Amino acid sequence: MLYITALIIFCTVHAIPLNQKLRIFATNTLGEKLYLGLFVLIILGSIVMIAWGWSDFPNVYFYEPSILMKQIHLAIMLPVVYLWVAAEVPNNLKRFVKHPMLTGMKLWALGHLIANGDLRSMLLFISILLFSVISVVVVNRRGELKEKKSTPITYDIGVIAVSIIGYSAMVYYHDNLFGVQVIPYFTAS
Repeated sequence: MLYITALIIFCTVHAIPLNQKLRIFATNTLGEKLYLGLFVLIILGSIVMIAWGWSDFPNVYFYEPSILMKQIHLAIMLPVVYLWVAAEVPNNLKRFVKHPMLTGMKLWALGHLIANGDLRSMLLFISILLFSVISVVVVNRRGELKEKKSTPITYDIGVIAVSIIGYSAMVYYHDNLFGVQVIPYFTAS
């Protein structure tokens, strides 16, 4: 059950930064750069394992979403990519959305749940959705968020441009990366 193991690894490793004592222990033991390097390496490895285990996982279909639901999902994905990009660079959205990455992950998971009615999709996207909700609760309880300062509008324009390019690339390469074509849903009725 490579798929389930990879999901567990993905969520467990992501839980380390949520526990301040555990993160401090890891960074003190390994050093900040080695900790971050291992974190990224393990996360990327777990994503590869999820993708690899995906095709071997016995799948059950509960329902087949309509084309409209798949199109709604595609519409949701543009703001998701925008939130992901906005989480990583300075911009004004951060003044209004406390957790752009986690908000994007919640929307990503919900969008994929709308577009997929199979067991393996539900396991993946419900896991990510629950983890993102729990992460927001934990981070909010810590009260560490600082007020974000205004940035020049050019940063926001850059975030929009990169988001559109990223979204377009994701749509175009989705079949190559994840084995599911999404381009036909743009023109299907």
